[in-house]
Amino acid sequence: LDRILSQYPPATQPGGILGLAFPANACNPTCQPTILDSLVDQGKLAVEDNLFGMCLTKKNGGVLDLGFSDEQKYSGELQYTSVVKQHWYNIGVQAMLVDNATLNVPAFYFDITNDVIGSFVDSGTSVVLVSPYAFGELSAHLQANFPHLQQYLTPLLGGQCVTITDSSVIAQFPKISFMVDGLNATTDAPFPVSMTGDDYLLESGPNTYCFGIAGVPGVGLIMGDVIMQNYYIEFDRYNSRLGFAPIKKCTV
Repeated sequence: LDRILSQYPPATQPGGILGLAFPANACNPTCQPTILDSLVDQGKLAVEDNLFGMCLTKKNGGVLDLGFSDEQKYSGELQYTSVVKQHWYNIGVQAMLVDNATLNVPAFYFDITNDVIGSFVDSGTSVVLVSPYAFGELSAHLQANFPHLQQYLTPLLGGQCVTITDSSVIAQFPKISFMVDGLNATTDAPFPVSMTGDDYLLESGPNTYCFGIAGVPGVGLIMGDVIMQNYYIEFDRYNSRLGFAPIKKCTV
């Protein structure tokens, strides 16, 4: 993408949103093919290369690998989960954890229902969004089990930002994880997709931090940038799956 934009003078570079999900999201009122599907239809991209890889950083943007994933950008092997609905990149989620404690949030809270859009990965969402019920369970657990952070948790969970001058305080915030279905939900064990306090405490000014998790009606789970920035993610449209691996480097 950077190589394409470099062809334009800064004042004339195109702007907007690059949509890489599925045609159901490109209907207004008629549906349009996605960029990758168009490249396949035109014979410019092999059918099996209908995929892209993505990594994000906190302050220096990210990298989009169109038509391939780059194993130089991640550590270990990609862990795959199935795309359960080709609308957004909807996936199956089984549980929500704080450190090693599983919260009382049944799996159906993360599913697609008549009024809930389910769980998916979305780089267009800066934070992590969960249902109000899941957020309530998270809030109750944090307040009950981390009393030494109470002076920060009370305002953060109430939607306010806080002042933290000691970086060691941020390190005391727990890891929050979501257990994602293995590729074959009946045989493959779920695996965690996680973020730390350093991820979900968003710096909004000098020593000022806001909570990067919110409860919103109508969603199961939206994995936005604060959790995506820990992973290289392969969006494999051809095989209808997503692959996650820890980031090693996120540069061109």
